[in-house]
Amino acid sequence: MSGIRLIAFHPSVELYGSDRMLLRVIEAIQSSTEITVVLPSTGPLSEMLTQLGVEVRTDPSMAVLRKEILRSPTKLVLLSLNALCSLVRTAIMIRESRASICYISTVTIPVPILAARLLRVRSVLHVHEAETALRPVFMKLLTFPARLASDVICISRAARDFVSNGGRWREVDEKTIIVPNTVRTPGLVDPLPHERPEILRLLLPGRLSPRKGTDVAVAALAELRTRGIRAELTIIGSAFSGYEWYVSEIRKVVSTLKLGAFCTIHDFRSDIDDVYREHHVVIVPSRIEPFGLVALEGMARGRIVIASDVGGLSDIIHNRHDGVLFPPGSPTTLADAVEYAWLNWQTALQISSNAERTVAIRYSEDAFARSIQMALLGGEQDA
Repeated sequence: MSGIRLIAFHPSVELYGSDRMLLRVIEAIQSSTEITVVLPSTGPLSEMLTQLGVEVRTDPSMAVLRKEILRSPTKLVLLSLNALCSLVRTAIMIRESRASICYISTVTIPVPILAARLLRVRSVLHVHEAETALRPVFMKLLTFPARLASDVICISRAARDFVSNGGRWREVDEKTIIVPNTVRTPGLVDPLPHERPEILRLLLPGRLSPRKGTDVAVAALAELRTRGIRAELTIIGSAFSGYEWYVSEIRKVVSTLKLGAFCTIHDFRSDIDDVYREHHVVIVPSRIEPFGLVALEGMARGRIVIASDVGGLSDIIHNRHDGVLFPPGSPTTLADAVEYAWLNWQTALQISSNAERTVAIRYSEDAFARSIQMALLGGEQDA
């Protein structure tokens, strides 16, 4: 080990997109770096980090900027008071770790950036967000800490545009590097059937939320069936705390539209390779999407990926070459895209084959590891 010490701060303990990317980052640098990871609590992510041999610390009072906090002046004031106390705790943790690099995963935890700046420790902010629905004042509040970071890593052009305030914050734009996410590819991909299936199985993995467009997927399923396409939809995932109402609403719509026999909703699972194998099409109907890890997973597994033409998804997918894009938020255009794949099955099979190559060439784990090592460690590897 070269003696490089890094302390990482991350706001979640689950195993969704940014959580899994933290694991990939740690794997990429741990052979040359002594790492401490600070999480708000224990959970599936902390267990996996421990298995990697990483020191994990918890800060139950970690100041995390959630969207519901940004919309409430009272909650924002309370968070600001907590942030002042958190600043002291965070500075102590950074100093105790003797880290030369402070890595901050997502813009939702600004305190470590400020603490690192006060201690004159290099800070690297990894941006996984591309919020477009926030009011300008809240967007600036969320992204301002990027101006204090030493360096910025963004997962897509959409994330870079967001964190640099549309390029208006030139100092952020100039210190930003784009490192696309990666996925762990399966050793063996089960091919899709050569003949068009009688029952078209659709899969939607990930968060259940309005921004992820779960409601769009359910409405599109209903439309497909009215068109005579025997489609079935599997939804796998859970909602953020506070969004339980949305899951209830989705279940109510499924019942109202009499889709119960054709639409199933399952709890989140970290490993769903077997589920991918059982489905033909992966749909990603997000209204807002900084990257689109689910799309990449589907492409790597040789599935036909149909996704919203928005944010990072527009970077990943070349329409009708390695996936199919449709305008976000529209059940009708999603149904049109699925129908296109079903009616043009041989073309869809070629699209899925192209998708596998796209992932292998542009989003490999080796390419990601090299880019992250350079962005995070840079010349320190030879120090």
